[in-house]
Amino acid sequence: MKKRIIIGLLALSLILVVAAAAWATSGTVPINVTYRDIKIVSNGTVVTADASLGEPFIYNNRTYIPIRMAAEALGLNVDWVDWANMVTITGSSSAQEVAALKAEIADLKEQLAEAEGGGDLGDLEEQLIDDYDSIGDVDIDDITLDGDEDDVDVTIEVDLADFDSEWADLSDSDIEDWIDDLVSDIQDEFSEDTVVTGVITDIDSNDDLVDFTKDGTDDLEVDFNDEDYRDGGSSGNMGDLEDQLNDEYGSLEDVDISNISLDGDEDDVDVEIEVDLGDFEDEWAALSDSDIENFIEDIVSDIQDEFSGDTVVNGIIVDFVSENELVDFIKDGNDDLEVDFNDGDYR
Repeated sequence: MKKRIIIGLLALSLILVVAAAAWATSGTVPINVTYRDIKIVSNGTVVTADASLGEPFIYNNRTYIPIRMAAEALGLNVDWVDWANMVTITGSSSAQEVAALKAEIADLKEQLAEAEGGGDLGDLEEQLIDDYDSIGDVDIDDITLDGDEDDVDVTIEVDLADFDSEWADLSDSDIEDWIDDLVSDIQDEFSEDTVVTGVITDIDSNDDLVDFTKDGTDDLEVDFNDEDYRDGGSSGNMGDLEDQLNDEYGSLEDVDISNISLDGDEDDVDVEIEVDLGDFEDEWAALSDSDIENFIEDIVSDIQDEFSGDTVVNGIIVDFVSENELVDFIKDGNDDLEVDFNDGDYR
């Protein structure tokens, strides 16, 4: 449409030039034109006709419109130079189109960012710092992200100059659960296929305490390098778990438990449960197999809850006076608990 209008204007100008050349004076030539209430639309907007400019018409199968109406519809400026009998047209005919294209490009960029799930690492950092400001009683100093929606690198900073003892009290499961939640939030922001790699570092010593990675939908992998800061290092805090078990399992029915001790790591835990049959021989004789099995099952469940459902738990119940092993048991990860009774001389 724009090209036809411009061609029409040029054609009309050519006619006027030829006429001027032929007669070298101004004059009039009668012509027959057709009016059809022609509407002019520029960039989707109807141009309101100015009656003073005249109405568009058709002549010799071409559409003619007043030059001011055409130019202004295209965003141009029109001036009449009276002394030279000349029309001047200035401005960029693409001004409106450029503005429209810029707005469209900005909109497309925004849609593309949303479609790609690119998100904003800066905004996500702020969200994570707000939501994950501590691991147990250890304050998080900072969380920084780098990379893109396919691969995100996470640096988590703590200051063990201020939280040395609090870090020592953490168990592996405390740290793993915290990392797992944080990684899940990152993948929720981007994609379940996002590879998240990270480190927890002590800004006081510059030591890397924990490394972790989650390759898309694979299981979270966590490596502990903080044996200088936590008792038991990668095996977690066995001392705290021992205290917990001794508090909760002080007796087996009417038989007092003298002590529960643990050894090993989160993959394999060895348990020794001590009783004193010098004081509780009759009470032990009154126990049924199911009494003992249920007691062991509860202890093993608490140990696997602390570490993992795949943890292998081996154990014995021993009379510490005679040093006779009364019961052996094992639970290999998710397999059933196996219990062997060796206390035929007592029950």
